[in-house]
Amino acid sequence: SALVVGRRAPAAAAGRATPTDRFAYALGGDAGTTASAFSSVEVAPVDPFGNAGAWALNASSLRTPRTLAASARIGRYVYVLGGSDGTGALSSAERAMILDPDEAPGLALDDLAVGATGLAPGAYVYRVAALFAAADPDNPGGESLPSGAVAVDVPSLPGSGIQVVLAVTPPVDALGVSIPNVASYAIYRSAAAGGLVPVRLATVPSSGGPFVFVDDGSAAPGVAQPLPIGALGSFAALPSMSTARMGLAAAAAADPGGAGTTYVYALLGRDGTGTSLGSYEFLQVRTAPNGHQTVGSWTAGASSLTPRWQLGAWSADAMVSSKVAAGDTWVYVGGGSGSTAVDAGQVQAGGDLGAFASVSSMPNQAGYGVCAAAGQLLALGG
Repeated sequence: SALVVGRRAPAAAAGRATPTDRFAYALGGDAGTTASAFSSVEVAPVDPFGNAGAWALNASSLRTPRTLAASARIGRYVYVLGGSDGTGALSSAERAMILDPDEAPGLALDDLAVGATGLAPGAYVYRVAALFAAADPDNPGGESLPSGAVAVDVPSLPGSGIQVVLAVTPPVDALGVSIPNVASYAIYRSAAAGGLVPVRLATVPSSGGPFVFVDDGSAAPGVAQPLPIGALGSFAALPSMSTARMGLAAAAAADPGGAGTTYVYALLGRDGTGTSLGSYEFLQVRTAPNGHQTVGSWTAGASSLTPRWQLGAWSADAMVSSKVAAGDTWVYVGGGSGSTAVDAGQVQAGGDLGAFASVSSMPNQAGYGVCAAAGQLLALGG
């Protein structure tokens, strides 16, 4: 299906919310010139057979408009690097988390209480989502996916009102530990009896533990709906790169020593003066046992390459090709505007790519998409 917004030079990524729920993301881009850079993000589901569904705007946008940016995914996190905001090359970077339905709060019907006021008789659907503090490193000021739906059939009781009492439990991570920085909860309910789509009914401050919410029918339903599966949370700022880069390439690769350490590479591109770059830098990412990630600072790569921009890059390990030794990862830097060379560097302990070797060349091609699979490096379009 068509994108909601026509985009030139967006960053792109793919990832999973669950083992079977897969999604593609289009991030930023522009309307035809760099001056029209977008901050909006779109998402589309992809089924197990590769069929893509309809695109929809993600609730959260990039912190900064970006076109000619680069992206990489590590686990549930999408990293977006550099690009242009329409006025010049950017050194800033940001990331967002693919929200996990298993990290939603819990919701259950606790009681139906008799009161002076209450809901009109009929069936209602409830859900609850966690709202995070602005300082949260994963989803700053953002919202979780909602709990499972709780259906409540409110009976008629002449002369009295029926109030719905809901029990809310805080979200926990994959290890069963409470997720920090929950500032409040969004309660959702169908706007009227018989409705199937819940909308925002109330926002309740976090008590730090389980609590009950009483719906006595006095709150006016809004229009906001819970986030859908596949949504990205709010984007969080990352440390800035040492060099502004637009039209760069990005790649992600694991440290050969393992232990949950991965690196995001920002490769070449063009700087704020319009000069093509031959340098690269990398950001250390540590993944905790619960799947959440923390980052270090950017480190300059030791080697340099023939300068180029609007290029692509691939990472390949033994899962991509049987010719790569188990535990090794290679980063391949493709041709672009300024060079047709394809160079390869092996990921070293600590993240540097060592001495690059020129391994091939490609047609005079720039602005292409990339994929590494089945022992091959693919370049698409451009």
